[in-house]
Amino acid sequence: MFLGIPVIQDGIDYNVSVNVMHIISLEYVNPRNVDAGTLIFLRDGRAWESTLTIDVIQTRINKTVERYGNQILVSYVAEQLPEPKKRKTTTKTVKY
Repeated sequence: MFLGIPVIQDGIDYNVSVNVMHIISLEYVNPRNVDAGTLIFLRDGRAWESTLTIDVIQTRINKTVERYGNQILVSYVAEQLPEPKKRKTTTKTVKY
């Protein structure tokens, strides 16, 4: 479910593992030069700049989804379910 992506932040290159479910959208850094890189927008509002092109990132995302599709579906459904209610625990004392 995690995807390794090289990211540029403050002029420094990082290799980041991103959960595929957290990626919202991809955009070109420069629409006139599609090989310039990609902006990756995440669910928490962050945007990362990558040196990889959109085609390469999209291919990696597709392969990850094909490989881990069941786990992604289960974790998505688990996020949508409400929190379980806490059970009341009672203890009984038994006389012998």
